[in-house]
Amino acid sequence: CCGTGDIAIALAGRRPDLEVTGLDFSPAMLEVAQNKGEGLENLHWVQGDALELPFPDGMFAAACISFGLRNTAGYGRVLEEMYRVTAPGGRVFCLDSFVPDHPLVVPAYRLYFRHLMPILGGGRRYRKQYEWLYESTQQFPGRKKIMKLFSRTGMEEVQSRSRMLGACVLIEGKKPKAT
Repeated sequence: CCGTGDIAIALAGRRPDLEVTGLDFSPAMLEVAQNKGEGLENLHWVQGDALELPFPDGMFAAACISFGLRNTAGYGRVLEEMYRVTAPGGRVFCLDSFVPDHPLVVPAYRLYFRHLMPILGGGRRYRKQYEWLYESTQQFPGRKKIMKLFSRTGMEEVQSRSRMLGACVLIEGKKPKAT
């Protein structure tokens, strides 16, 4: 679910010593990503399904999904696949938007995310996409549930880092080293 490639492009640009692979189900998204990432020799694009990653076990040092897990048909299955393709000792990351945990923050969050952000961030042209983001965030499991899914796949040291009062969260887990 690399979408239009922003995370992969940023990583490849900052770390030319790494080989970065972006995967998405949509050829149209990948076309945009390829154009945006043109000239980065350490960046590769693959069309595929996050539910059945077309890579061998343990191929990557890390795997990341950002604002894409919510678009899949099986959150647990996607995390299992990410775990499978990550080498022992490697890390799995999920960056996404969540409804904040703190009850005092939720009313302000809803006001901003539902009414103001579509206008300020999307304007007339992209307002519908921002409205969809709000709706999909309401349906998406909370941070704690996604962290439990990380643990169920076998990941250790599962932790989260919140930004924007918990509206944006990075969840991270480590695949145990082989014994």
